[in-house]
Amino acid sequence: MVLEGAGMETMPSRGRGRPRDSAIDDRILAEVLAEIARNGLGGFSLASVAQRTGLARASIYLRWPDRNSLILAALETTGVTLDIAHTEDLETDLRSILRQWGDILRNEDLLLVFNRISVDRRDFPEIQSFYMAHIALPANQKVEEALLAHQRAGRIPPDLNMRVVTRMLIGTLHQQGRFNPSGLTGAFVEDLLSLTLRALRA
Repeated sequence: MVLEGAGMETMPSRGRGRPRDSAIDDRILAEVLAEIARNGLGGFSLASVAQRTGLARASIYLRWPDRNSLILAALETTGVTLDIAHTEDLETDLRSILRQWGDILRNEDLLLVFNRISVDRRDFPEIQSFYMAHIALPANQKVEEALLAHQRAGRIPPDLNMRVVTRMLIGTLHQQGRFNPSGLTGAFVEDLLSLTLRALRA
């Protein structure tokens, strides 16, 4: 699935010349994300990206061969990074995980990009697959692995499915951020933490 027109518009491969300027790359990729946030994948316009960066479309195509490659490169910059301490205290680790996810999802621009991808997933399966494989699932897996470590240590009942628990936690935060971002507060995180601990220790 392409993002504009019926065919995949491409430009010739880059030849020798001046070294590539990473600052320009960063500016382009930031504008790509802004364009997705504004118009979604279906309404994505490379012309708008070029106009806002002050570059010709040909200059952008010297860096990325087609629109999908450009969008995937921009999505790579949104990777969710979690710093999980892996302590021996379940409450400490869960609080850290929930707070970090809360901080990520309070970024309304980033959340809007993720939501746009979700809405357009049927029309752009390649981009949806990339998002799941390189952004969403790796972050979820880190949380699941942390919970499994506590389960193996006997701090969580062995019959509980940690994948389901992970999806429940992140899904709750994501929905709160999507529909009521101002409500994604520290108090909300603490309430979710308390409820989760009670359920896991029941």
